[in-house]
Parts: sequence; C-alpha cells; structure tokens
Amino acid sequence: MSNTTPQKEEVRVALQKITQSSGFRQSELYCHILTFLVESYWEKTNVKESILEVELQEKLNIQPYDGKIRGYMFNLRKKLDQYYQAEGSDETIKLKVEKGQYNLSVEVIKHNKQHNTNNTYLIGAIVMLVIAFVITQLYLSGNISWESNYCWNSYFRKDMQTTCFVGDHYMLRSKMDNGLEYALHIDGVYNDRSYDTVAVKYNLNKLDYVRPTFTFVTKMGPLAVSDLTYWFAQHHKKPQIRMESDLMPDDLTRENILYVGPYKTLTGLQDVFLKDSKIFKLENGRITDIEKNKVYHNHLKDNIRHDYVMVSFNKLSDHGNDILFFASDHDIGVISAVSNFTNPQWLANFYKNLPSKSTHFNALFLVKGIERTDLQCELVRLEVVE
Repeated sequence: MSNTTPQKEEVRVALQKITQSSGFRQSELYCHILTFLVESYWEKTNVKESILEVELQEKLNIQPYDGKIRGYMFNLRKKLDQYYQAEGSDETIKLKVEKGQYNLSVEVIKHNKQHNTNNTYLIGAIVMLVIAFVITQLYLSGNISWESNYCWNSYFRKDMQTTCFVGDHYMLRSKMDNGLEYALHIDGVYNDRSYDTVAVKYNLNKLDYVRPTFTFVTKMGPLAVSDLTYWFAQHHKKPQIRMESDLMPDDLTRENILYVGPYKTLTGLQDVFLKDSKIFKLENGRITDIEKNKVYHNHLKDNIRHDYVMVSFNKLSDHGNDILFFASDHDIGVISAVSNFTNPQWLANFYKNLPSKSTHFNALFLVKGIERTDLQCELVRLEVVE
C-alpha cells in the first residue's frame, strides 16, 4: 500500500470501471450511491445517513425508511469487496467505505510487479500451450465447439438476418369535449381482437376512438435493445429493430427472430411462444406450470418486486432460423434476462443445466429487485425442448 495522494482523474476512471462491472452495471441504486460518495469525497462533505436519505429521495425517488440506508451501505461494501476480489483485483485505486461509516476513503495500492522477465515469459508460454492442448482435446472429443455462444450461434451466422421485435402497446386516440385530442391505452386492449371484445363488454362507441400512427413501449424495450445491439456488434452483426405490431407472417420463415417485451403485447408471435412446451403455457397473461398446476404471479413484497421472466429458445422453421423470447410483464425481468444472456460467463454457467448438445429450451427465472436496481436472477424451472 502507498501513501500517495490519488489524482482526481484516477479516481474517476476507477469509479467508471466499478459502475461498468458485472456486480454494478444492473444496479442504478448502488452506482448512484457510490458516485455520490465519490463527489462528497472531493467536496470534503461529511456524509450522514440523513444526507443519503435526501439524496436518494430526490434523485431516484426512493422513499427511505428507518434502517434502509444502513442496509444499502452494507450491500455496497459487499459489492465493493466482491469487485476487488475478482474484476478489480489488479486495480491500483481502491474505493472503500469502512463499517459503520458513510464517508468514502480512497487507497492507492502499489502492486509488486518485480518479476524475472525470462521466467514470466516461459511460464506464460507453458500455460498457453497447456490451455491450447486442453481446448483441442475437448473440441476433438465433441464436448465443446469453437463457437461457444450456445443459443446465439444461428444469430451470428453471416448468411442469416436477425430482427428484434419489441413488444409495443396498442394505443387509441379520441377527442375531449373542448376539441383537444388525446391518446390513451385501455387496459385489456392489446390488439384489434381484444379491442372488439372490450368495446362490446363496456359498450364503447368505436366511432369515438381511432388508431393513431404510433404505439408505445416501456423502459424494458430500449434498455434490452441497447444490450442486444452491443452484443451483436461484438460479433460483427447488426440486428434490425421493429415493433411487434409490424410483424408480417413471412418474417417467421426467412430470418432469426428475437422478442423482448411483455406477454400481453404478443400478437403475431403469440402462437409461436411456448408452442412445443409440455410444461408451460401462457394463460390470461401469466405463465402456468401444467405439471404442477401452478400459476406464477408477479408480486411486490417489502418494497422488492418479484418478477417471473420466460426465456424461450426454439426452432422457427426448417430453414435453420431460430426464435428467442425474453418475455415478462415487468421491466426488471426482461432487463435482467437480456443482460445475463449477453454475458458469456453467465451463459456458460447456465448451459451447465442442460443435457449435452441440447439447444432448445424454455427457462423460467425469478428476478428480484428494487425498482430496476440490484437485480437478482434465479432459475425456477427448466424444460428441454425435444
């Protein structure tokens, strides 16, 4: 450890690396707290529990209650410890919040890099040869392939286009008595067919409502598409982005399809979703486990949202194209699932749950989080599609 005073730019870079790490990038809450503590460090502000309460209430619209801030700080310390034990193990700037404190401290760490150069090169060469030998043997035995992207392999083929369909909500437009126009979404109206049903049920005069030229999507749409676009760019591919309401029947026969969005906005893809499943079905906007006779209900408990998200991967046609769904009625489910399935390390661990050479599956996950922060994702039920 060194007593050298850290430079502001060094701390800024260290903060950026932490907030982009796997343990922080899904957590707006903890990224915001850490950024606030860094700013307070430079301003020499004495941070107290009450100051953090006001900060989170004003910036993130989180209503604090007694003990909640202390819980956040406990989790922040834990996340920082995990970061410096893994991704940040070689960092020279260490951000810390001591137990019982709210103020940030910054340490400058001097790593011992005085090694014998020749020995280092020799050891490195031996390690690389061993790794190459092991990978070659696994490849020849059929246990792995050179392309280890699993369900994404067909999506990264040069000869196959991919379209990502975002679930969009059905809108209507009408006029007020003063002549002003307004747009609205009627709960239970997701397409023309459901509009007809609701109009009859509630005796709506359909002449009073017309379809506008736009629909709307929730935050899960742009956030998931952002992750997917970056993932595809890493593999030198560019997906098309369209609204699910613009789906045409022949789209299902000539290209790979992605769907990100709610269950209730499935219209053109509704008949394809879970079509070969013997365990799951979508019923009244919720996932039902047929074998267990169980309906998975999303709910809110102790200010933590519990959201069930279905990731369904299946063959779409005999033309070699596939379809991959990320479907859930709340933002956090889709956001978390897409983030995980575009993380190679997480994806490799998930595939350990599948039989050898298995490709198509239906996987139900439970995602927990406060608003859209600190998301935790666990596998609830997995079905291998034969």
